Amino acid sequence: MGLLFPIEGGKGLTMILTRSLLCTTLYKTHLRHGKLTLESPCQLPKDVKKTLGLKFSELSPGEYPVYDTEGILRIDFLMADFK
Repeated sequence: MGLLFPIEGGKGLTMILTRSLLCTTLYKTHLRHGKLTLESPCQLPKDVKKTLGLKFSELSPGEYPVYDTEGILRIDFLMADFK
């Protein structure tokens, strides 16, 4: 479970996760090296886009920084192009 917040006036999205609640394999495989790599676009549910007032409908492929502060992980998805 995580929390989602709009950033940059709807041009980005922040995801907050609690490390202790994550699957160990997921953390070790995708998050522990300070970045999350998306190899293909990730479509956002329409309800999420509407509720958060996002100006994009999918997360673009690329590398996104993972900030780890006292067991709380934050991933910022800033979108250059809106889809």
